[in-house]
Amino acid sequence: MGTTFSGGMASPDFAGLRCQVIDGCLVLTPAPPPEHRRIRDRLRELLTAALPATARAIAPVVVLLPDGDRPASDLAVCDAAGVVVPARRVHTVVDVVAPRTRRFTRGRKRDLYAEAGIPCFWRIEPEAWPGYDGPLPVIAVRVRERGRWRELVVPAGRERDVPVVVGRSPGRAEVVTVRFDPAVLTADGSAVTVAPWRSVSPPSSPAHSRRSVT
Repeated sequence: MGTTFSGGMASPDFAGLRCQVIDGCLVLTPAPPPEHRRIRDRLRELLTAALPATARAIAPVVVLLPDGDRPASDLAVCDAAGVVVPARRVHTVVDVVAPRTRRFTRGRKRDLYAEAGIPCFWRIEPEAWPGYDGPLPVIAVRVRERGRWRELVVPAGRERDVPVVVGRSPGRAEVVTVRFDPAVLTADGSAVTVAPWRSVSPPSSPAHSRRSVT
């Protein structure tokens, strides 16, 4: 197994490492643990069932930015196939936060995707952080609608509508609202609590609706 950096990456993960090019520098971090990959794979199943035929959920994926950087993400909603996808073909990016890369995921990577024009970024938080003591996992969403960024936090515990942008062309992009309980992303399908909250059983199959982005 190997990786090519001249024309793109063959795979973002190899030999126990995740490879990315950020700000022109090669960045090597530990590859995601099994629990991390399970969350990604369950989410991919949910999104695949809800997305229109024009889009697909790819996991993992390397996003080729206009300046040549190649950040690696856990999942992306695209209108193209392959492990390396140009940013202009990417509609939504999803990253599962890992302990050793949490600051990087919450900050620089989010900004890089926004600068490249990608209109939606999901950050999945499997563990608690200072100031948050509610149910886990949590999905933090940043989505651009009508020329403005909107941010929302979706904790586990009940079914909620989570926005996913599909499409990048003016007049054709839309938000697909996927309805599910983030608790289904955990190993046993229940919400993990770090405060005296009651866990909630996983819901039935997700539903979805759509609205246009203008």
